Amino acid sequence: MSIDLKLAMYLANLADLQDAGVSHNQNIRKKVLLSPNTIDHLVYLSHAVFPPGETAEMHHHQDMTEIFYISSGSAQVTVDGKNFECPTGSCIAIEPHEQHRLSNTSNDDLVILYLGLHA
Repeated sequence: MSIDLKLAMYLANLADLQDAGVSHNQNIRKKVLLSPNTIDHLVYLSHAVFPPGETAEMHHHQDMTEIFYISSGSAQVTVDGKNFECPTGSCIAIEPHEQHRLSNTSNDDLVILYLGLHA
């Protein structure tokens, strides 16, 4: 008797992906590593570059948790009116309905890996 195993994996490389502006600010460029619903509960996994001084303006999501990992640079993240300084290596999770804004507060590019999950 043989067992038929299905390999369900995804592979992406930043060098192979096209970039696009984020909906909150077209000067912030993103590359989508995993598209919506490729994995259960996943909305997306993306890599974004914020040039110095750029901001993803205040917004919220009805049914999505977002997780941001600061891989390079420094961000100020505002959540429901409270500011958090997030240097390289920081990770912050934003729950549904929390108003949030991300700003590049450094003179260098801010590079973020971010994940959206269905709530």
